[in-house]
Amino acid sequence: MVTKMIRVLLLLGVFLCLVLHLQVSAGQDDWWNDNWSYRQEILLESVTSKESAANQPVDTTIRFESPCWAKNETSHSVRVIFQNKEDDIELESQLYALKYSDEAHILSCNLVFLIPPQTDGTEQYYEYNDESPTTSPDYLHTLTIAYYY
Repeated sequence: MVTKMIRVLLLLGVFLCLVLHLQVSAGQDDWWNDNWSYRQEILLESVTSKESAANQPVDTTIRFESPCWAKNETSHSVRVIFQNKEDDIELESQLYALKYSDEAHILSCNLVFLIPPQTDGTEQYYEYNDESPTTSPDYLHTLTIAYYY
């Protein structure tokens, strides 16, 4: 009787480990681009849940959990990605106030980007980066805000 109970508990333990492993692994499959080594979620629920959120600027401080390559404000590995059910969209962004850990890596920075028109409050925003040099972002547009209310 005790042997049967031990077998059942072992089988239940193995089953739970498999199920939990599958759930953790499934969350890693939604990467925007496998060439990037690291990502962190940017939490904006309080901002994006409002109807007026589209096209509004976000200015947030990012503290990198992993090494982030950056020479300066224009030559860096940081990308901002908007993910919803249908799209993974790279958003144009700018960095400033870089705090360096060495000549080629930053510990933190301020990150500015616009919330896209597709926002509905259910999307997720991620900051992707790499510890090695990458091609710098080549954004076509420059945003200037003269008056903002």
